[in-house]
Amino acid sequence: DVMQLVGYGRVSGDSQKENTSLASQKDAIVRYCEQFGHSLIAYYEDVESGATIEKREQFQWALKTVVAADGLIVYRLD
Repeated sequence: DVMQLVGYGRVSGDSQKENTSLASQKDAIVRYCEQFGHSLIAYYEDVESGATIEKREQFQWALKTVVAADGLIVYRLD
C-alpha cells in the first residue's frame, strides 16, 4: 500500500550541517519513499537543538501536517 508520509530533518547547529547535512537527510528520505512507493506529501527541517521540541518551529508544523498523513519519516532518531 502507498503511504502518505511527512518528512522531517534536523541538525542541532551550524557546525553539524556538514556532518549529516539537511540535504543528505532529505535525499535519503526521498530515496526511501521512491524505493518503497510511498508519497512524500510534505518535508520540514530545523537547525535547532534536539533538547526541546518547543523551539523547533518546523517540527511543530510537521506534527500538524502528519494528522492528514499515514506517518512521519525521519533520517535518524537522536
